[in-house]
Amino acid sequence: MPALRVATLNLYGPPYRADERAELVVQGLARLRPDIVGLQEVNIGADIGTRICSELNVVVKGSTFRILHVANPGTEANRGALAVITHLPVLAHEGFDYLTEGLEWNRTVQRVRVDVEGQTVDFYNTHLHYQLGSDADAMRCEQVERLLAWMDSHGWDFPKMVVGDFNAWPDSRAVRLLKDRFRSAYQAVHGKEPEKTWPTPLLRQPSAPDWTLDYIFLSPGVRVTDAAVTFTEAGASDSGLYASDHFGLAASVELGA
Repeated sequence: MPALRVATLNLYGPPYRADERAELVVQGLARLRPDIVGLQEVNIGADIGTRICSELNVVVKGSTFRILHVANPGTEANRGALAVITHLPVLAHEGFDYLTEGLEWNRTVQRVRVDVEGQTVDFYNTHLHYQLGSDADAMRCEQVERLLAWMDSHGWDFPKMVVGDFNAWPDSRAVRLLKDRFRSAYQAVHGKEPEKTWPTPLLRQPSAPDWTLDYIFLSPGVRVTDAAVTFTEAGASDSGLYASDHFGLAASVELGA
């Protein structure tokens, strides 16, 4: 059965120590060796994603990673893009706008269709609305419903994966909608979701609760062999420096199980 390593990480888009944090991301990805990774809050003004991808190809000898971006329209578009990095053959790439009104930047999802040893896989990367409250929860549910309809339009003849920062805790309505159709990779291995994926000590606020907001979801027929929380270590020379305000996730999966 074809196997691959998938990952997700919200990069934290503001320019706070962006160069140093990008180096931590490169180091972390070099250790993880993912076949495909979804990134959120990619600062396209500073071209952080391209820099990470280029340096990864230097650090991982013989690698041929490429990066594909989708920008989020709005006032915060410069630091809120989506990106997928992969060395797998890319068969298709497109973005989808959730058309959500009244936000500082709109929310989007990108689809990257890849070939994994002759098996077609659709990999979706997204970042949902972030605010609290019932209105925000309803907005995330609307975004999930539009995401699922878009996925339906591509057919279900091959495996699908959807990763990202969903800004929704495990018992939220938005996550339950996704779990009606998909399995959470981390939960499938450990029997529960992580204790938290946000915040890290990078910009921790004393009043901020610990939340799990990030997920890797897999369609039926994809077997999970391993899953872990990633980017949990501080910089070697600075105990307060982390790659992001989010921890990441990674999973090893087998297709066609």
